[in-house]
Amino acid sequence: MAVARIEVWDSIHAQHDDEREWYLDATACADFCTELLGTTATKRVWHFGCGTSILGVLLAERGCDVANTDASTPAVERMRRRPGTWLVDDAREAADRGPFDLVVDKGTFDSITADSATRADAARRVVEAVHAALAPGGAWACFSTFAPEEKGTRRLLEQSAPWARVDCEPFGPAPFELPDQASSFVYVCRRHST
Repeated sequence: MAVARIEVWDSIHAQHDDEREWYLDATACADFCTELLGTTATKRVWHFGCGTSILGVLLAERGCDVANTDASTPAVERMRRRPGTWLVDDAREAADRGPFDLVVDKGTFDSITADSATRADAARRVVEAVHAALAPGGAWACFSTFAPEEKGTRRLLEQSAPWARVDCEPFGPAPFELPDQASSFVYVCRRHST
């Protein structure tokens, strides 16, 4: 599927000279992430697949140290107008990141795994990179449009890393881009504390 290709996102971001929230409202996601972080002292966050979302900006305003990354150069260049760290980086190739207390993506895992021909390999690469980037006890908040059984989403998240646990819960109404779906979901993948 086309949304799994970086060139498609480069083209989308090159056509728009504004900040856009794909999938879900940034404030609702920031509220969830803030609650998930709780009293964590450092609040180091990796927002991968940031695109032109202000989620990382909102988290930084709440005291988080945020690394915003996206594989699309036009998106990152646009967001560099905002304060913070903005890097061109493909989560499938990410190495030596972290440690982070929280990794968050807002639909990026869905896009990266959209192509059925490359889904399993792309998922494995992202899951391994995220798991390696998390500090002990850290969590990945993976916002998705897919229920656990759809496209094998839960299986893809669970099979490539030794998570302490993976929880999934509905997260508000489905994004406006997907009117045929009733709800979105958030998967919280927790790394072992030791």
